[in-house]
Amino acid sequence: MENKKLLIVGIDPGTTTGYAVLDIEGNLLHLNSSKQLDLNMLISDAISLGKVVLVGTDKAKVPHLVEAFATKLGAKVVSPQEDLKVDEKRRMASNFNFNDEHQADALASALFAYRETKALLDKIDFFAEENKKYSIKDKIKELVIKKKISIKSAVSMLEKKDEESKTIEKVIAERKLNEDDFLKLYGKWG
Repeated sequence: MENKKLLIVGIDPGTTTGYAVLDIEGNLLHLNSSKQLDLNMLISDAISLGKVVLVGTDKAKVPHLVEAFATKLGAKVVSPQEDLKVDEKRRMASNFNFNDEHQADALASALFAYRETKALLDKIDFFAEENKKYSIKDKIKELVIKKKISIKSAVSMLEKKDEESKTIEKVIAERKLNEDDFLKLYGKWG
């Protein structure tokens, strides 16, 4: 569960619900539409592919299904200032194969969310490259997106958590707690 692929999901709710799943690099992983899709099935399908961090919609007023989906998964909703126009959505989805307009709209919603977040993702990639933080790059992205914190704060949190984990592992392995370990752990809760 810890190292699941980060995902961007675009949802087009309606009588027929369409959804598109992209990885955090903007590559299409899955595209579907169905009249039988409810919130639980949508969540189940998405989490089988990875960890959802962004949810896109093509509507300025976020539809209930999109909001509920994002809330249940702790993901950030990305919506336009005004509804995306049909020709703009078709242009965005034109390089992909889709079966119906619901899939095309969902794909455009996911691509919009990716496009709106790309500058931040690129900034995190650059930071990870410059500071040799490749191993925690996706965790940084997840924290920055979901918790709306700075890149440096995310790194600090992750490295502190890593240090605490090592202390706990050491205590478990040796079955003893020295004073420094106790103070480190106590400092966390005290």
